Amino acid sequence: MKKKLLSKLIDKYETSKSFIGQNKVNQKFTINPSKLFPKYSNDAEVEFFSDLNESIHDLEKAELVSVDWLRGGVAGSVSLNIRNLDAVYKYVCRQPRKLVQERVLSILNEYQESACPLLSDFILAQKKRIELNQNVEYFNSDENDFKNLIRAVDFIQKNEDEILIRNASLSLFRDSKQLETMVPTIESLMRKYGDYEGCEDILAECNVVKTPTQVLVKGNAILNLKGQILDLSKMDGDIGLSTKSLKDVLSVNVLGNRVVTIENLTSFYTYQNSDDFVIYLGGFHNSVKRKFIKKVFVENSSKSYMHFGDIDAGGLYILKHLRNKTGIKFAPMNMDVETLKKYDSCVKPLTKEDLARLKRLKEDTEFDNLISYMLEHNCKLEQENVVA
Repeated sequence: MKKKLLSKLIDKYETSKSFIGQNKVNQKFTINPSKLFPKYSNDAEVEFFSDLNESIHDLEKAELVSVDWLRGGVAGSVSLNIRNLDAVYKYVCRQPRKLVQERVLSILNEYQESACPLLSDFILAQKKRIELNQNVEYFNSDENDFKNLIRAVDFIQKNEDEILIRNASLSLFRDSKQLETMVPTIESLMRKYGDYEGCEDILAECNVVKTPTQVLVKGNAILNLKGQILDLSKMDGDIGLSTKSLKDVLSVNVLGNRVVTIENLTSFYTYQNSDDFVIYLGGFHNSVKRKFIKKVFVENSSKSYMHFGDIDAGGLYILKHLRNKTGIKFAPMNMDVETLKKYDSCVKPLTKEDLARLKRLKEDTEFDNLISYMLEHNCKLEQENVVA
Protein backbone atom coordinates (compact mmCIF):
# COMPACT_ATOMS: atom_id res chain seq x y z
CA MET A 1 0.00 0.00 0.00
CA LYS A 2 2.72 2.46 1.02
CA LYS A 3 4.83 1.94 -2.11
CA LYS A 4 1.83 2.08 -4.42
CA LEU A 5 0.70 5.37 -2.89
CA LEU A 6 4.17 6.93 -3.03
CA SER A 7 4.80 5.67 -6.58
CA LYS A 8 1.57 7.29 -7.76
CA LEU A 9 2.62 10.59 -6.18
CA ILE A 10 6.05 10.40 -7.81
CA ASP A 11 4.40 9.69 -11.19
CA LYS A 12 2.41 12.90 -10.79
CA TYR A 13 5.51 14.85 -9.85
CA GLU A 14 7.71 13.51 -12.65
CA THR A 15 5.15 14.31 -15.35
CA SER A 16 4.52 17.87 -14.10
CA LYS A 17 5.75 21.24 -15.30
CA SER A 18 7.41 21.73 -11.92
CA PHE A 19 9.66 18.74 -12.66
CA ILE A 20 11.15 20.49 -15.71
CA GLY A 21 11.07 23.93 -14.11
CA GLN A 22 8.33 25.42 -16.28
CA ASN A 23 5.82 26.15 -13.52
CA LYS A 24 6.00 29.61 -11.96
CA VAL A 25 3.88 28.64 -8.93
CA ASN A 26 4.52 25.91 -6.39
CA GLN A 27 2.57 22.81 -7.33
CA LYS A 28 1.16 20.39 -4.81
CA PHE A 29 1.07 16.73 -5.81
CA THR A 30 -1.93 15.12 -4.22
CA ILE A 31 -4.05 12.00 -4.57
CA ASN A 32 -7.32 10.88 -3.07
CA PRO A 33 -6.78 7.49 -1.37
CA SER A 34 -10.35 6.48 -2.22
CA LYS A 35 -9.61 6.79 -5.94
CA LEU A 36 -6.40 4.80 -5.70
CA PHE A 37 -7.94 2.24 -3.33
CA PRO A 38 -11.71 2.05 -3.98
CA LYS A 39 -12.21 -0.28 -0.99
CA TYR A 40 -11.13 2.57 1.31
CA SER A 41 -14.54 4.24 0.93
CA ASN A 42 -16.50 0.98 1.32
CA ASP A 43 -18.02 0.89 4.81
CA ALA A 44 -17.95 -2.90 4.73
CA GLU A 45 -14.16 -2.97 4.33
CA VAL A 46 -13.34 -2.06 7.93
CA GLU A 47 -10.07 -4.01 8.08
CA PHE A 48 -8.81 -2.53 4.80
CA PHE A 49 -9.72 0.98 6.01
CA SER A 50 -7.75 0.44 9.20
CA ASP A 51 -4.70 -1.02 7.40
CA LEU A 52 -4.55 1.82 4.88
CA ASN A 53 -4.90 4.46 7.57
CA GLU A 54 -2.05 2.85 9.47
CA SER A 55 0.12 2.95 6.33
CA ILE A 56 -0.72 6.60 5.69
CA HIS A 57 0.09 7.49 9.32
CA ASP A 58 3.49 5.75 8.96
CA LEU A 59 4.30 7.75 5.81
CA GLU A 60 3.20 10.95 7.52
CA LYS A 61 5.42 10.27 10.56
CA ALA A 62 8.35 9.60 8.23
CA GLU A 63 7.67 13.04 6.70
CA LEU A 64 7.30 11.55 3.22
CA VAL A 65 3.77 12.89 2.83
CA SER A 66 1.36 15.36 4.38
CA VAL A 67 -2.27 14.36 4.98
CA ASP A 68 -5.58 16.19 5.05
CA TRP A 69 -7.50 14.25 7.70
CA LEU A 70 -11.31 14.50 7.67
CA ARG A 71 -13.94 13.48 10.18
CA GLY A 72 -13.97 9.87 11.23
CA GLY A 73 -10.24 9.51 10.63
CA VAL A 74 -10.64 9.55 6.87
CA ALA A 75 -7.66 10.66 4.79
CA GLY A 76 -9.21 13.10 2.33
CA SER A 77 -5.97 13.66 0.44
CA VAL A 78 -2.32 12.69 0.64
CA SER A 79 0.37 15.06 -0.69
CA LEU A 80 3.98 14.40 -1.62
CA ASN A 81 6.64 16.04 0.55
CA ILE A 82 8.80 17.66 -2.14
CA ARG A 83 11.46 18.59 0.43
CA ASN A 84 12.09 14.95 1.20
CA LEU A 85 12.19 13.50 -2.34
CA ASP A 86 15.43 11.57 -1.91
CA ALA A 87 13.92 9.63 0.96
CA VAL A 88 10.75 8.97 -1.05
CA TYR A 89 12.74 7.55 -3.98
CA LYS A 90 14.79 5.44 -1.62
CA TYR A 91 11.66 4.11 0.10
CA VAL A 92 10.11 2.88 -3.17
CA CYS A 93 13.48 1.64 -4.54
CA ARG A 94 13.11 3.85 -7.59
CA GLN A 95 15.66 5.81 -9.59
CA PRO A 96 14.86 9.52 -9.93
CA ARG A 97 13.60 10.28 -13.44
CA LYS A 98 16.21 13.01 -13.94
CA LEU A 99 19.01 10.57 -13.19
CA VAL A 100 17.58 8.00 -15.64
CA GLN A 101 17.17 10.70 -18.30
CA GLU A 102 20.80 11.77 -17.85
CA ARG A 103 22.04 8.21 -18.31
CA VAL A 104 19.85 7.64 -21.37
CA LEU A 105 21.08 10.94 -22.79
CA SER A 106 24.65 9.74 -22.26
CA ILE A 107 23.89 6.59 -24.29
CA LEU A 108 22.35 8.67 -27.09
CA ASN A 109 25.36 11.00 -27.15
CA GLU A 110 27.74 8.03 -27.30
CA TYR A 111 26.28 6.87 -30.61
CA GLN A 112 25.16 10.13 -32.19
CA GLU A 113 28.37 11.12 -33.98
CA SER A 114 28.85 7.84 -35.86
CA ALA A 115 25.16 6.92 -36.19
CA CYS A 116 23.62 5.98 -39.54
CA PRO A 117 20.94 8.42 -40.84
CA LEU A 118 18.02 6.36 -39.50
CA LEU A 119 19.55 6.06 -36.05
CA SER A 120 20.57 9.72 -36.09
CA ASP A 121 16.93 10.70 -36.65
CA PHE A 122 15.89 8.43 -33.80
CA ILE A 123 18.49 9.90 -31.44
CA LEU A 124 17.51 13.50 -32.22
CA ALA A 125 13.84 12.65 -31.65
CA GLN A 126 14.60 11.07 -28.27
CA LYS A 127 16.68 14.03 -27.15
CA LYS A 128 13.72 16.26 -27.94
CA ARG A 129 11.44 13.95 -25.97
CA ILE A 130 13.75 14.13 -22.95
CA GLU A 131 13.80 17.92 -23.24
CA LEU A 132 9.99 17.89 -23.14
CA ASN A 133 10.01 15.34 -20.28
CA GLN A 134 8.34 12.70 -22.45
CA ASN A 135 9.10 8.99 -22.27
CA VAL A 136 11.96 7.79 -24.47
CA GLU A 137 10.67 5.47 -27.19
CA TYR A 138 11.65 1.79 -26.98
CA PHE A 139 13.21 2.33 -23.53
CA ASN A 140 11.94 -0.36 -21.14
CA SER A 141 13.70 1.09 -18.05
CA ASP A 142 16.72 -1.17 -18.63
CA GLU A 143 19.65 0.94 -19.83
CA ASN A 144 21.62 -2.08 -21.00
CA ASP A 145 18.70 -3.29 -23.14
CA PHE A 146 18.39 0.20 -24.65
CA LYS A 147 22.09 0.34 -25.46
CA ASN A 148 21.93 -3.10 -27.07
CA LEU A 149 18.96 -1.98 -29.17
CA ILE A 150 20.89 1.02 -30.50
CA ARG A 151 23.96 -1.13 -31.21
CA ALA A 152 21.85 -3.68 -33.08
CA VAL A 153 20.05 -1.08 -35.21
CA ASP A 154 23.35 0.63 -36.05
CA PHE A 155 24.96 -2.70 -37.02
CA ILE A 156 22.01 -3.77 -39.18
CA GLN A 157 21.75 -0.41 -40.95
CA LYS A 158 25.47 -0.34 -41.77
CA ASN A 159 25.64 -3.99 -42.81
CA GLU A 160 26.37 -4.43 -46.53
CA ASP A 161 27.20 -8.12 -46.89
CA GLU A 162 24.77 -10.94 -46.24
CA ILE A 163 25.12 -12.36 -42.74
CA LEU A 164 23.16 -15.03 -40.88
CA ILE A 165 21.19 -13.61 -37.97
CA ARG A 166 22.88 -15.92 -35.48
CA ASN A 167 26.33 -14.86 -36.67
CA ALA A 168 25.27 -11.22 -36.39
CA SER A 169 24.07 -11.93 -32.86
CA LEU A 170 27.40 -13.52 -31.95
CA SER A 171 29.25 -10.53 -33.36
CA LEU A 172 27.12 -8.11 -31.36
CA PHE A 173 26.46 -9.92 -28.09
CA ARG A 174 28.53 -13.14 -28.04
CA ASP A 175 25.16 -14.89 -27.90
CA SER A 176 23.76 -16.55 -31.01
CA LYS A 177 20.10 -16.16 -29.99
CA GLN A 178 19.84 -12.71 -28.42
CA LEU A 179 19.34 -10.76 -31.65
CA GLU A 180 16.33 -12.88 -32.65
CA THR A 181 14.56 -11.98 -29.39
CA MET A 182 15.01 -8.29 -30.23
CA VAL A 183 13.66 -8.45 -33.79
CA PRO A 184 10.11 -7.13 -33.08
CA THR A 185 11.48 -4.03 -31.31
CA ILE A 186 14.23 -3.48 -33.88
CA GLU A 187 11.80 -3.71 -36.79
CA SER A 188 9.30 -1.41 -35.04
CA LEU A 189 11.97 1.26 -34.55
CA MET A 190 13.34 0.90 -38.10
CA ARG A 191 9.86 0.96 -39.62
CA LYS A 192 9.03 4.19 -37.78
CA TYR A 193 12.28 6.01 -38.56
CA GLY A 194 13.18 4.45 -41.92
CA ASP A 195 11.65 3.87 -45.34
CA TYR A 196 10.26 0.35 -45.02
CA GLU A 197 6.63 0.86 -45.98
CA GLY A 198 5.17 -2.52 -46.94
CA CYS A 199 8.36 -4.47 -46.20
CA GLU A 200 7.50 -7.63 -44.27
CA ASP A 201 11.06 -8.68 -43.36
CA ILE A 202 13.18 -5.61 -42.66
CA LEU A 203 16.21 -7.51 -41.42
CA ALA A 204 16.34 -9.59 -44.60
CA GLU A 205 16.12 -6.37 -46.62
CA CYS A 206 19.26 -5.30 -44.71
CA ASN A 207 21.01 -8.61 -45.48
CA VAL A 208 20.56 -10.11 -42.02
CA VAL A 209 18.95 -13.46 -42.85
CA LYS A 210 17.99 -16.72 -41.18
CA THR A 211 19.17 -18.79 -44.14
CA PRO A 212 21.43 -17.84 -47.07
CA THR A 213 19.70 -16.03 -49.92
CA GLN A 214 19.03 -17.96 -53.11
CA VAL A 215 18.24 -16.32 -56.42
CA LEU A 216 15.98 -18.51 -58.55
CA VAL A 217 16.17 -17.89 -62.30
CA LYS A 218 14.91 -19.54 -65.47
CA GLY A 219 14.24 -18.81 -69.13
CA ASN A 220 16.02 -17.39 -72.12
CA ALA A 221 19.54 -16.52 -70.96
CA ILE A 222 23.08 -17.84 -70.81
CA LEU A 223 25.10 -17.62 -67.58
CA ASN A 224 28.86 -17.74 -67.37
CA LEU A 225 29.93 -19.15 -63.99
CA LYS A 226 33.71 -18.84 -63.85
CA GLY A 227 34.02 -20.13 -67.41
CA GLN A 228 31.27 -22.74 -67.07
CA ILE A 229 28.56 -21.88 -69.62
CA LEU A 230 25.01 -22.59 -68.51
CA ASP A 231 22.33 -22.20 -71.20
CA LEU A 232 19.03 -21.82 -69.34
CA SER A 233 17.09 -21.73 -72.60
CA LYS A 234 17.75 -25.46 -72.97
CA MET A 235 16.27 -26.24 -69.56
CA ASP A 236 12.59 -26.70 -68.73
CA GLY A 237 13.03 -25.82 -65.05
CA ASP A 238 14.83 -23.25 -62.94
CA ILE A 239 18.12 -23.11 -61.05
CA GLY A 240 18.96 -21.58 -57.67
CA LEU A 241 22.09 -19.51 -57.19
CA SER A 242 23.32 -19.17 -53.62
CA THR A 243 25.03 -16.04 -52.29
CA LYS A 244 28.43 -17.64 -52.93
CA SER A 245 27.45 -18.92 -56.39
CA LEU A 246 26.34 -15.43 -57.44
CA LYS A 247 29.90 -14.21 -56.91
CA ASP A 248 30.97 -16.72 -59.56
CA VAL A 249 28.62 -15.31 -62.20
CA LEU A 250 30.91 -13.55 -64.69
CA SER A 251 28.22 -12.61 -67.19
CA VAL A 252 24.53 -12.90 -68.00
CA ASN A 253 23.47 -12.85 -71.64
CA VAL A 254 19.71 -12.42 -72.05
CA LEU A 255 18.72 -13.96 -75.39
CA GLY A 256 15.10 -12.77 -75.47
CA ASN A 257 13.67 -9.26 -75.30
CA ARG A 258 12.45 -9.15 -71.72
CA VAL A 259 13.65 -9.58 -68.14
CA VAL A 260 10.76 -10.32 -65.78
CA THR A 261 10.88 -10.26 -61.98
CA ILE A 262 8.12 -12.17 -60.18
CA GLU A 263 6.95 -11.48 -56.65
CA ASN A 264 5.56 -14.85 -55.53
CA LEU A 265 7.08 -18.32 -55.75
CA THR A 266 4.02 -20.14 -57.11
CA SER A 267 3.72 -17.65 -59.96
CA PHE A 268 7.43 -18.00 -60.69
CA TYR A 269 7.10 -21.76 -61.04
CA THR A 270 3.97 -21.58 -63.22
CA TYR A 271 5.15 -18.72 -65.46
CA GLN A 272 5.35 -20.17 -68.98
CA ASN A 273 6.85 -17.59 -71.37
CA SER A 274 10.12 -19.29 -72.36
CA ASP A 275 11.27 -16.25 -74.33
CA ASP A 276 11.72 -14.22 -71.12
CA PHE A 277 14.53 -14.34 -68.57
CA VAL A 278 12.69 -14.68 -65.25
CA ILE A 279 13.96 -13.84 -61.76
CA TYR A 280 12.11 -14.79 -58.59
CA LEU A 281 12.00 -11.69 -56.38
CA GLY A 282 10.30 -13.08 -53.27
CA GLY A 283 8.77 -9.78 -52.19
CA PHE A 284 11.22 -7.10 -51.08
CA HIS A 285 14.70 -7.89 -52.33
CA ASN A 286 17.94 -7.47 -50.39
CA SER A 287 21.28 -6.33 -51.78
CA VAL A 288 22.18 -9.86 -52.92
CA LYS A 289 19.28 -9.95 -55.39
CA ARG A 290 19.69 -6.25 -56.10
CA LYS A 291 23.32 -6.67 -57.18
CA PHE A 292 22.38 -9.54 -59.46
CA ILE A 293 19.52 -7.59 -61.08
CA LYS A 294 21.81 -4.59 -61.59
CA LYS A 295 24.41 -6.84 -63.20
CA VAL A 296 21.79 -8.21 -65.58
CA PHE A 297 20.76 -4.68 -66.49
CA VAL A 298 24.30 -3.41 -67.05
CA GLU A 299 24.98 -6.26 -69.45
CA ASN A 300 21.52 -6.18 -71.07
CA SER A 301 20.36 -2.58 -70.85
CA SER A 302 18.53 -2.70 -74.20
CA LYS A 303 15.99 -5.26 -72.92
CA SER A 304 12.56 -4.47 -71.50
CA TYR A 305 12.26 -4.85 -67.73
CA MET A 306 8.92 -5.95 -66.27
CA HIS A 307 7.65 -6.75 -62.79
CA PHE A 308 4.76 -9.11 -62.11
CA GLY A 309 3.24 -9.00 -58.61
CA ASP A 310 0.08 -8.87 -56.54
CA ILE A 311 -2.44 -6.16 -57.36
CA ASP A 312 -2.59 -4.71 -53.88
CA ALA A 313 -0.78 -2.09 -51.82
CA GLY A 314 2.05 -4.52 -51.04
CA GLY A 315 2.58 -5.34 -54.71
CA LEU A 316 2.73 -1.67 -55.65
CA TYR A 317 5.15 -0.90 -52.83
CA ILE A 318 7.40 -3.75 -53.98
CA LEU A 319 7.40 -2.38 -57.52
CA LYS A 320 8.30 1.11 -56.26
CA HIS A 321 10.98 -0.35 -53.99
CA LEU A 322 12.42 -2.36 -56.89
CA ARG A 323 12.67 0.75 -59.06
CA ASN A 324 14.12 2.94 -56.31
CA LYS A 325 16.76 0.49 -55.17
CA THR A 326 17.96 -0.66 -58.61
CA GLY A 327 17.47 2.52 -60.62
CA ILE A 328 15.77 0.42 -63.32
CA LYS A 329 12.41 1.56 -64.69
CA PHE A 330 10.52 -1.71 -64.30
CA ALA A 331 7.11 -1.62 -65.99
CA PRO A 332 4.18 -3.36 -64.24
CA MET A 333 3.00 -6.59 -65.86
CA ASN A 334 -0.59 -7.76 -65.34
CA MET A 335 -0.99 -5.18 -62.60
CA ASP A 336 -3.78 -3.01 -63.98
CA VAL A 337 -7.53 -2.42 -64.05
CA GLU A 338 -8.00 -4.74 -67.03
CA THR A 339 -6.52 -7.67 -65.09
CA LEU A 340 -8.76 -6.94 -62.11
CA LYS A 341 -11.79 -6.98 -64.39
CA LYS A 342 -10.66 -10.16 -66.15
CA TYR A 343 -10.26 -12.03 -62.87
CA ASP A 344 -13.17 -10.39 -61.08
CA SER A 345 -14.34 -13.73 -59.66
CA CYS A 346 -11.01 -14.14 -57.81
CA VAL A 347 -10.68 -10.74 -56.13
CA LYS A 348 -10.69 -10.26 -52.36
CA PRO A 349 -12.07 -7.35 -50.33
CA LEU A 350 -9.71 -4.71 -48.94
CA THR A 351 -8.77 -4.69 -45.26
CA LYS A 352 -8.52 -1.53 -43.14
CA GLU A 353 -4.74 -1.67 -43.56
CA ASP A 354 -5.15 -2.04 -47.34
CA LEU A 355 -7.33 1.05 -47.44
CA ALA A 356 -4.86 3.15 -45.46
CA ARG A 357 -1.86 2.06 -47.54
CA LEU A 358 -3.67 2.54 -50.86
CA LYS A 359 -4.72 6.05 -49.88
CA ARG A 360 -1.09 6.89 -49.13
CA LEU A 361 -0.02 5.39 -52.46
CA LYS A 362 -2.68 7.36 -54.33
CA GLU A 363 -0.40 10.39 -54.17
CA ASP A 364 1.66 8.64 -56.87
CA THR A 365 -0.24 9.65 -60.01
CA GLU A 366 1.13 6.68 -61.99
CA PHE A 367 -1.17 4.31 -60.08
CA ASP A 368 -4.05 6.73 -59.64
CA ASN A 369 -6.50 4.95 -61.99
CA LEU A 370 -5.69 1.50 -60.61
CA ILE A 371 -5.96 2.58 -56.97
CA SER A 372 -9.17 4.51 -57.60
CA TYR A 373 -10.71 1.38 -59.14
CA MET A 374 -9.55 -0.79 -56.23
CA LEU A 375 -10.98 1.64 -53.67
CA GLU A 376 -14.24 2.09 -55.57
CA HIS A 377 -14.79 -1.64 -56.08
CA ASN A 378 -13.24 -2.76 -52.77
CA CYS A 379 -10.95 -5.30 -54.41
CA LYS A 380 -7.43 -6.67 -54.64
CA LEU A 381 -5.96 -9.66 -56.47
CA GLU A 382 -3.23 -12.15 -55.66
CA GLN A 383 -1.00 -12.80 -58.64
CA GLU A 384 -1.34 -16.58 -58.28
CA ASN A 385 -4.82 -16.19 -59.79
CA VAL A 386 -3.42 -14.64 -62.97
CA VAL A 387 -2.34 -16.87 -65.83
CA ALA A 388 0.64 -15.08 -67.37
